[in-house]
Amino acid sequence: MANGPALKLATLLVLLGTFASADDPTPDPTITPTQWHVPSSSPTFSPTEDPTDAPSFSPTLEPTEFPTFSPTEGPTKAPTFSPTKAPTTTPTTSAPETTKAKCHSDDHDDDCTALVGLYEATNQELGRTGWANGTTLCDWPGVTCDYNTNRVTQVWLEYNNITGSVPDSLAGLSWLRTLYIDNNYLSGTLPPGLGNLEHLKTIYVSNNSVAGTIPAEWGTLTTLETLYLCNNNLTGTIPQSLFEGNNMEKLRYLGLASNLISGSVPSTLANLDHLQQLWLQDNRMTVWNSTEICDLFNRGTMWDYELQANPFVCPIPSCADLAHATCGIDSFEWK
Repeated sequence: MANGPALKLATLLVLLGTFASADDPTPDPTITPTQWHVPSSSPTFSPTEDPTDAPSFSPTLEPTEFPTFSPTEGPTKAPTFSPTKAPTTTPTTSAPETTKAKCHSDDHDDDCTALVGLYEATNQELGRTGWANGTTLCDWPGVTCDYNTNRVTQVWLEYNNITGSVPDSLAGLSWLRTLYIDNNYLSGTLPPGLGNLEHLKTIYVSNNSVAGTIPAEWGTLTTLETLYLCNNNLTGTIPQSLFEGNNMEKLRYLGLASNLISGSVPSTLANLDHLQQLWLQDNRMTVWNSTEICDLFNRGTMWDYELQANPFVCPIPSCADLAHATCGIDSFEWK
């Protein structure tokens, strides 16, 4: 029993020695402690410094091999384009710069184009009165504008000694109500485009040298009240369609005297319930075989009707004498 404690102590010492050997192994002399977790072949890298063998890179500079590009200027091979000016191939409805320069910036483009067109068509003779000088066209002599819309409503150019023609550009005056261009030296023809002016009430082109025919397109002028084309060189016939249906339904005064108009007196004149004056005298009309027009004379609303000095072929309606018209004249002095 005496050897029991001693044996236990010896056994304990042996076990302690074994545990100590396991916790503190003898290090391998070929491997340093700093190399246990980083292989010797891996490059070292400092988190605050780029590796010496890595290419340098500045975040504020592009690589030297990249082409430079300014955000405010395109590459030299790219076509330049200004956002405030349309390409030359793009159509535009605005007045050309050369035309717009003759008006004021506040003027409507359509009105500017129309009146500058009249200025050009009359050989710029209106320039002597103050037209096309860059001021507002509402201040041009003979031009009146609506106060609220600033659109042209009246053109008064009678007795201005102007020559040239009446341009179709006047069709752009969509608010026009009155057109006085009589007693001048205008030639050319009547512009069909005026038939599109839905506010037009008065047309005076008398005492000029306008030729050609009366445009059938004018029949759509349903607001027209006065039409005077006397003493010109108009030829052809009076279109029946001018007065068909509701065409020119508000017409009160119709003057076509002293022209070269031929053909017949249109029976559709009887549709003009408001007609008060009818001048067809001194023309070359030869046919008047419709009695409908006599109803106009008998309504009591007409106070002036003249059809004399036309070479009418007999017979003509019995009411013709009320209009001082005769027929069967063997010799007629042509205009």
